[in-house]
Amino acid sequence: MDLPPATLRGIQAFRDRRPRNELDQRATFPRSLRMPTGEESRRGVVVAYATANFAVYRAVVERLAPAERFRLETQFGPFEISRAEFEREFAWITESASYATGSPSMPGRCYYVQGPPPAAAWAFAAPSDPPSSEAHS
Repeated sequence: MDLPPATLRGIQAFRDRRPRNELDQRATFPRSLRMPTGEESRRGVVVAYATANFAVYRAVVERLAPAERFRLETQFGPFEISRAEFEREFAWITESASYATGSPSMPGRCYYVQGPPPAAAWAFAAPSDPPSSEAHS
């Protein structure tokens, strides 16, 4: 699927943001990274992505200001979390080796995956927005 040029520029602009902390050059972005819909933007979401399981990418979180939110869409439902909320409520993830430096089998990739979302994630469950004509704009 070809994305509109404005969408591609938005995604690239996010990827080009300077990480707030030192980050391995190999840190991975989700392949499904997209710009938020208008409704998501109104809720403070600046970037969104979809993964089957609850997966948090350090390359995404490190590019957010404390109040900016990311949207994670999983088979269990969507979640919207600000960087500050994530760092406060999920410190055990930020301190994990897989998130901080990457797993032994994928050094530098810097993301954390958990099957069903952790109990704390349900406080950040978000609405499932219906597709709209402004999606990904």
